[in-house]
Amino acid sequence: MEKILAVYCSPCYKSQSRTYALMCAFVNAYQESHPDAVVQWLDLNDQSDIINDPRLNEHNIDDRNNANPIYAKQLCSVDKLIIGTPVNYLTISALCKSWLEHVVRRGFTHTHDGGVVKGLLTNLKVQVLITKGEAKNDTDVFSSDYLKH
Repeated sequence: MEKILAVYCSPCYKSQSRTYALMCAFVNAYQESHPDAVVQWLDLNDQSDIINDPRLNEHNIDDRNNANPIYAKQLCSVDKLIIGTPVNYLTISALCKSWLEHVVRRGFTHTHDGGVVKGLLTNLKVQVLITKGEAKNDTDVFSSDYLKH
């Protein structure tokens, strides 16, 4: 049984969100071809702690690592990750950035070995679904480079 985490990172109401519509279409199509997959949805709009933990604003890495690792543990418990976020002004949503601050934790997602950072989630498969936040025009520059790493 495959465990999937679908993280909705748009500040829009779901009823008005292109990101949510894309995520639903993708997840539904995936579940049709993988009926045993179990999908857990995480709507970041419902997670007040995403933006309220002051330790995540600390420059001291030890203080940051003392913040509750609930999201890092959640990520470590799944086989696949689906992130849905709009891109505005060539960057991902603030909700997505904040979630990443909670998720990227020493001992969960990475470790330091002789001064070199080593990823610990090497078997995690990731699908990033990006929608464009602004209206389309002739000078659009659209890129998912922000989340490649």
